[in-house]
Amino acid sequence: LSAGYVASNNELRASATPAVDVVIGNVTVPAGQIGRIDATVGLGSGPYVGFGWGNLPASGFGFSLEVGIVQMGVPSVDFSVTDPNGVIALADINAEIANIQADLNEFEQYPVVSLGLSYGF
Repeated sequence: LSAGYVASNNELRASATPAVDVVIGNVTVPAGQIGRIDATVGLGSGPYVGFGWGNLPASGFGFSLEVGIVQMGVPSVDFSVTDPNGVIALADINAEIANIQADLNEFEQYPVVSLGLSYGF
């Protein structure tokens, strides 16, 4: 049995220049009307608990396996659109952020599986 804390400053970043029409908030925007879309999802830190088995022999190969879960909290989202033609309202951008955040709200806990191989000599 193991417990600990995962300190994470990880984030996922995405950037795209649409080649087709996109829906932002509740509005469909033609691809040629907007520039780049950027999104960043920040992952938090939190406690970890796991259960595992392993051995480290004096000589030869050893094996370990651990499964657990990290409670990292709900990821945060940042979303921006380069809008040189001014066709997207701030309310639509905020609605898109709310839509993305609603999708991420269920990812508060993350499973962990660790498999190890060791050799003692």
